[in-house]
Amino acid sequence: MQLRPKTIADKAEITQKLRTGIRLIAAIVKRTLGPGGLPILIERTGQNLEGDPLEPMITKDGVTVANECAHEDEQIDLAIQTVKAICKKTNRLAGDGTTTAIADVGGLVGYTHKIVTNCYSEGTVTASGREGEPTSIGGLVGLQREPDSVISNSYSTANVISEDGNYQTGGFIGINKDTVYNCYSTGNVSAAAGSYAGGFCGLNQGSINNCFWDEETSGETSSRGGTAKTTAEMMQWTTFEKWDFDEIWYSDQGQTYPFLRTIEGRK
Repeated sequence: MQLRPKTIADKAEITQKLRTGIRLIAAIVKRTLGPGGLPILIERTGQNLEGDPLEPMITKDGVTVANECAHEDEQIDLAIQTVKAICKKTNRLAGDGTTTAIADVGGLVGYTHKIVTNCYSEGTVTASGREGEPTSIGGLVGLQREPDSVISNSYSTANVISEDGNYQTGGFIGINKDTVYNCYSTGNVSAAAGSYAGGFCGLNQGSINNCFWDEETSGETSSRGGTAKTTAEMMQWTTFEKWDFDEIWYSDQGQTYPFLRTIEGRK
């Protein structure tokens, strides 16, 4: 096996080339972002199973576009390959938000088809300006898609506001298409005319188990998933009888909502 020769470059030179590579791939991928993003035409070499040349590919997916980037300069290409590796790992572990996060809005993540656990959100989540097909907004997650996607042992205290009529609005999750369990929300939920507002979930096409929302602080008495509780009930361990209060959750009985031990520093 013949080893590839190494190139030695001074710090200033290699730093400049690394910056050039990062800027090149960022500029290309940036063009795909958001509802106004541009499609990218990608040339493909090789043949299909019938022996015909592969047709060019048109896509707006940021990770796909990044994966096709390269440069003839080895040091510039090193930066590009590094960014590509980061994109792939992020896509594998957290899902690709490059084209959907603007449409689907969440306090933690707009869109996921992966695992979300031991997380929380607070503050205010606001969505507006959506045109066309309805989409989602949630206190923690906007849209969760199948398959093998699970949200568990998480909560949101964020206020959720949809200012237009094209959002499925939920205090915890906007649209659920897979599995959610052992979660709760307490934030106020407000939706414009034409948007459904659920205390916990806006639209449920999956499974929601052992989940709750505060019907007093949310201002919502209905939800497409989850169980409504009063503020007092949300501060009682008996409400969450199937939750793990030994290892995962903790609360000051009658004084606080449940919180995650690892986040709050209570082991």
